[in-house]
Amino acid sequence: LPAVVKAEDGAALVSAAVEALQRSVLPRLALRSDIGEVHAHTLVRSLPSSVVEVLLPGVGIGDGGAKILGTFLTSSRAVTTLYLEGNRIGHAGAVGLGEGLAAN
Repeated sequence: LPAVVKAEDGAALVSAAVEALQRSVLPRLALRSDIGEVHAHTLVRSLPSSVVEVLLPGVGIGDGGAKILGTFLTSSRAVTTLYLEGNRIGHAGAVGLGEGLAAN
């Protein structure tokens, strides 16, 4: 069964998700709460290289989080699905993601 993480706010949600990521090898990460760019950085840095799906619609990942996710993609060949609709990703973040996807 997939791990389900629930929390009251962005910081608590990210903290719980990071703990779940450290305890197991999750093939899929899916969040639907606005956690903001700072918390998105923490979450992306905690992703295991074995994650297959990264589903983060509308979580407020921003340019900085997108760049970090792009860096993650250069070292992880497992990701087959990336869903980031509704995030505040501008040109700089899109470039970072593009570089990561090109290397993946």
